[in-house]
Amino acid sequence: MSSQLSSYENLELRRSGSVLELVLNRPDQRNAMTRKLGEEMSAVLSEIGSDRSIRALVVRGNGKVFCAGGDIKGFSRIFQEKNLPEKEITEENRGFGTLLEQLNTLPQTVIMMVHGAAMGGGMGLVACADVAISTADAKFSLTETSIGLIPAQIAPFIVDRIGVALSRRLMLTGSMIDGEEAARIGYVDYVEANETAAEYRLQQVLAQINRCAPTANAHTKAIILHRRDNSLSSTLDLAADLFGAVMQSEEGREGVGSFVEKRKPLWVESAEGGRGK
Repeated sequence: MSSQLSSYENLELRRSGSVLELVLNRPDQRNAMTRKLGEEMSAVLSEIGSDRSIRALVVRGNGKVFCAGGDIKGFSRIFQEKNLPEKEITEENRGFGTLLEQLNTLPQTVIMMVHGAAMGGGMGLVACADVAISTADAKFSLTETSIGLIPAQIAPFIVDRIGVALSRRLMLTGSMIDGEEAARIGYVDYVEANETAAEYRLQQVLAQINRCAPTANAHTKAIILHRRDNSLSSTLDLAADLFGAVMQSEEGREGVGSFVEKRKPLWVESAEGGRGK
């Protein structure tokens, strides 16, 4: 992974043990999303999806805000190009939805670290988190309709996260909420007083993740997401298939063996640098 760091213009990647940090790196533009940034994020997600040595992906933003949403200056250029085919606009918009799908279904546990602001598409990224951590003073808003646009690709993910009623209020009023309110309505999982406290919370969450078996977590996430769009019977069939697979896996054998022998499983020891006994 480190050999490819220089190839990303809009991202920084930081690997520490089983954790990969993906840092949005357009601070001068408030980490606004562009096609290029989306393509780079997608490339990273494609590369790490099958890598069980990475257990968690932490997404954060450089600078004063997490992500200010879409690149409004880029939208302005679209209006200036009078002959730009509508199909091209449609395809680019759908491309962001594809990125969100990819992030939402990533086998690793995805943690969003929100500070400053998460606007529009930034809220879309947060909606794809398995765990979202925010500072209390962070601002959240779906501003699209206030500038004559729509929260097209992010809307389904936000509805999945907080439900129809709350999504209606936030999307149709463009109202702004802070981290405290975002936690109250379930948009983020933890709200902390400041960035230092948020980092401490992150370390607690990562320690919890490292106690979980990597493949077991990936399969569990697959079951959760499958149920959203499929019948109970279909989900139970998938769960049974995956249970059979883990029972025959080295990871499953190690987990059961460590429980019987009253020791930490090897994946915990590797996360702790071999210190766990």
